[in-house]
Formats: sequence, structure tokens, C-alpha cells
Amino acid sequence: MSRDSVVDALRIGRGIEAFPALKRVAEEKGLQSVRPVLTMVTAETEDFWAEKARSMSKTTLETYVRDLRLERRFKTASGPEKVDMHWRVRPALAKKLAVLEKRADFEELLQEFVDTVEAREVPTAVANGSRYIPVAVKREVLERTGGQCAFPTCHRSATSLHHTQRFALEKVHDAARLQPVCTAHERIAHLGLIEGEEGRTEDWVVLENQDKNHPKYYVDQFVQLFRHNAVSSSP
Repeated sequence: MSRDSVVDALRIGRGIEAFPALKRVAEEKGLQSVRPVLTMVTAETEDFWAEKARSMSKTTLETYVRDLRLERRFKTASGPEKVDMHWRVRPALAKKLAVLEKRADFEELLQEFVDTVEAREVPTAVANGSRYIPVAVKREVLERTGGQCAFPTCHRSATSLHHTQRFALEKVHDAARLQPVCTAHERIAHLGLIEGEEGRTEDWVVLENQDKNHPKYYVDQFVQLFRHNAVSSSP
């Protein structure tokens, strides 16, 4: 191990010294598995974070911690705060936007544009029992985010198209309920930790606990079991 690795391991070890539940997870999965929660865990939340560290990969846990921290910040913010947006556009369009931005109704104009885009017709939902997603549906879903993850604060490339209503429950490929997501957010979704999943993606928020009474919960539990068995049986 390099000197930096040793120093990092010692730091993590000291950080979990007072948290026996996290220590048990570290013994099972390694020190790096609990590293993402070091700045979040308290005596009152130790069991919560130990369960998350045990059920999530390090990358998924890092993403979940980041999203939860942002969500808590949004909830505690006071007043109608403005958010700076940074877009990469052609110079000619940038100049036009710079002029339009001076208008008092600039946000209303942007909202009209968004409403127009969202009102576009989408491909008809396909109920065929096959997991193969029709090309027209797939194209529409990917175009919505330019191939990036649909989670509002994520800019990773999408690695899968996620059925927010769960394909196993309805056997339907519906562009309105299909979202491109990165691996981490696909894992978080199947842990039942995204609220408002079937609604607009700008309203998605991460949850601290899943709804065990929702029909999706049983589908997601099966997905977790399948993945666990797949990992256990791999050479």
C-alpha cells in the first residue's frame, strides 16, 4: 500500500471507531465501503448509514450521500432563491440569450419554451410483454436528456433506460415513464429511494427510507436478490 493509502485507511478507521455498526460493515466489505458516510454519520443515525453502506456499492453510496446533502440544503433554503445556469451554446445564440435575459419576463419566456417542449407528442406506449424497448420509444427517451442521467443534479452518461412504474408490474414500454439513468441512480431507484419517480424528473428527490407498502417494493427486492445471486455466483 502507498503512504497515502495507509493514511487514508487510518483516517477512516479513526472516523468509525465510535460506530460499531459501521465497523462491522467495514470488516465485511472493506474500509472504503464506509468512507462516503463519514461526514454524515452521528450516534443517532449510525444504524441508518450502516444499512445504506451494506446495501449500496461505494459509487452508489457516494451519489446517494451527495443527493441527500443537496436535498437537505434545498429544504433549509429560505426564500425564492435564484440559481445560476451555465450553458454551452453557439456564440450567436449566446448573444441573443444575453439580450433576452435583460427582459423582466425572461423566466416566463423560458417557462413557455419548457411547456412547449413538454407538450410535444411522444410515441404511443407499447404493451408487448417483451423487454425489448421499441426504437422510437428509446430515441424519444434518450433525446430528452441528450443521453445523460435524468436525475436533476446528475450529469453522468445514462447506462440504462429505467421503467419508473416497473416493467414487471405492467409489461409496458411508455416513454412518459421511462427515464435514462446512470448506474448509481438506477441502483438508488431500485432501492426505492427516489420520491415522485413517475412524475417530472425535476421533482425527483432522494428518500431516507423506501415505502415497503408500495407494489414496486417487492419487484425491487427481487431485483436486489437477483443481483446478489449474480455477484455471488460469478467467478
